[in-house]
Amino acid sequence: MPKAFEDCVNNGGRVRTVSGPSKEHGLKEGENQRFCYLGEESFAGEIYKTKEDRKTFITR
Repeated sequence: MPKAFEDCVNNGGRVRTVSGPSKEHGLKEGENQRFCYLGEESFAGEIYKTKEDRKTFITR
């Protein structure tokens, strides 16, 4: 993760996740990005892809 994002999280910033597709954030379908907000500033984290296996639930 970018250092500015990690510093924001460590200092108590609010973390929000943006899911794609999003023209505003430049995300494609299946991509996500976390943002940390601290005061008036925002810090972007890395873009990562959604894992398909998370959508599968195992019942026993």
